[in-house]
Order: sequence, then structure tokens, then C-alpha cells
Amino acid sequence: MMGKAAKILIIIVLSLFFCVSSFAQNTIAVIDTNAFEDEATGIKELVSAKKFINSIETNCDIKCSSLYDQYVKLSEEIKKSKKSTEKKLAQRTKIKKELDHLRSEKVFIYRNLWKTILSPISFKIKEKLWNFRSLKGYKEIYYNVNGKTVSIFNDKYLANTTNLVDITKEFIKFCNEEFEKEKTQK
Repeated sequence: MMGKAAKILIIIVLSLFFCVSSFAQNTIAVIDTNAFEDEATGIKELVSAKKFINSIETNCDIKCSSLYDQYVKLSEEIKKSKKSTEKKLAQRTKIKKELDHLRSEKVFIYRNLWKTILSPISFKIKEKLWNFRSLKGYKEIYYNVNGKTVSIFNDKYLANTTNLVDITKEFIKFCNEEFEKEKTQK
């Protein structure tokens, strides 16, 4: 018969074995970064910024569309008439210049909005991911890009993705909580 001390020792060893093996299984995880932008369940700070930028883009698109319609209408009128008037040609040229200007302005605005709004948020999310990784003890966190699974932290590719733990929801929750803490601290 085994002594009491031997039984306790076996229980401790088995407990350590199960703890270590369960920890080892969860040291590599995967995140679906597309879920970050989901309006219902994504990272609220990112979703809000994207909505703001999309509203500005939509306004630009509406203006571009209206100008384009005017340009097409004038072009058709000029084609139909046997005698194109200088006034209509000048008006069409003016609309074309306005349209080109608006399109280039849209690109400029989008780049600046990305630089001033989205880039800092993306940086904060990556920073929070580093903190999350350390806090939870993950060795690697991967995400999918064009069908390949890529490490977020060191540009490695992962061939076998079957044993990865999906931590997307857990990280999004963590991230949203951290952004809320930052807002209340200000």
C-alpha cells in the first residue's frame, strides 16, 4: 500500500502535468483581425473611427457622383447637337476640373484621416495586443492574411493551424475595456 505522502506526491505531479500541458496547448493563438471592424462585436474605437471616415467618404462620393452626372449629361447634349456651343464646352471643362479636383481631394483627405485617426488607433490596438499577449502568457499570436497564417509579432508563417486557439472575442473584449479605462482616466 502506498503511503499518504506518496499519494499526495502523485496528485501534485499529475496536477502539475495537467496544468503545464493545458498551458502549453494555449501558448499559441490566432486572431481574426477582420472581426475588429464588425459593427456589433468589434473594437468600438476602431468601428467609430471607420464610421466617421466612411461618412466623409460618402459625402465626397455623393458630390463626385453629382458632378459626374452633370458631366455626362453635358457630354450627351454636346454630342446630340450638331453645333456645340462654346458655353456648354466651357461648362463641361469646368465640371471636369472640379471633378478631378474633388477626386484628388478625396484621396488627400482619406490619407490624412488615416494618418491622424486610424493609424494611432491601430498602434494602440497593437500595443494592447502586446499587453494581452504578456498578460495571458501567449508565446505567439497569429492572424490570417490572404489565406496564410502570419505571426503578429515576427512575420513568421505558420504551416499547421489546426491546434490554434481562437482568442478573437476575448481580445476584442479586453481591448474595448482598455479603451474605456483610458477614456475614464482622462
